[in-house]
Amino acid sequence: MKQHRKFETWLVDVRKQLTHPTLEGPRSDLYSLGWHLSVFQDRLQGDVERIRELIDVLRQIRDGRGVGRAAFEQRVMESLSWLVHNACTELLDGGVARQPSLVAPQALSPDLRPPCDVVLELCRYAIECLTYSRPRDSLAGNRRRFALELLGEASCVFEMPAPVLAFVRQTIKTGRGPAVMGAILFCETYSNARYPGAR
Repeated sequence: MKQHRKFETWLVDVRKQLTHPTLEGPRSDLYSLGWHLSVFQDRLQGDVERIRELIDVLRQIRDGRGVGRAAFEQRVMESLSWLVHNACTELLDGGVARQPSLVAPQALSPDLRPPCDVVLELCRYAIECLTYSRPRDSLAGNRRRFALELLGEASCVFEMPAPVLAFVRQTIKTGRGPAVMGAILFCETYSNARYPGAR
C-alpha cells in the first residue's frame, strides 16, 4: 500500500481512479485510498480550500458507480466527522461561544478563522447530503447517518438550521434505516451542547 505524504498526491491518485479504475495494485484501490485520508486530518482541519477540493471529489464519487466508491465515500465521511469534532474542540478551547446560527462569529481571532471556515464548509456539504438521492444508491442511508453525525459534532459550536432539526425528527419518527442511528447520535450531542447542565 502506497503511503501518501502529500494531500495533493493522494487527491491525484483518487481522481485517477475515477477516470481509470483498476482492481489491483496497492495505490489504485479506492478503498485503500479512503483509509489514507486520516494521515492529512491535521492539515485539512485548517485548510478550507483543500476541504473544497475534497468535497468536489466526494460529489463525483457520490454521483457515479463503480467498484470501491461506496467504501471510499463511507470511510471519508467517517474521517470528516472526526475532523469536525477536532475543529470544534479547537474553537471551544479558543473561547468561541456557541453560535445562534450556522454562521461564523464576527469577532474571531485569525488563528481560529481556518477551523471555523472548515466546519461551516463541511456542514454545508452534510446538509446537502441529507436530501441527496439517486437511483440504486447503496450508500444513501449511511451517507445520511454520517452527515447527521457530522452535524451533531458541529452543533457543539453552531445552532443547526430548522430544516436539519425537522429532518432529524422525521428520521426518528420513521424509525428505520441506518440514518436513524445518526439521528439518535445527533440528538445526544445536540442536547448536550444546547443544555450543558441538564445531565
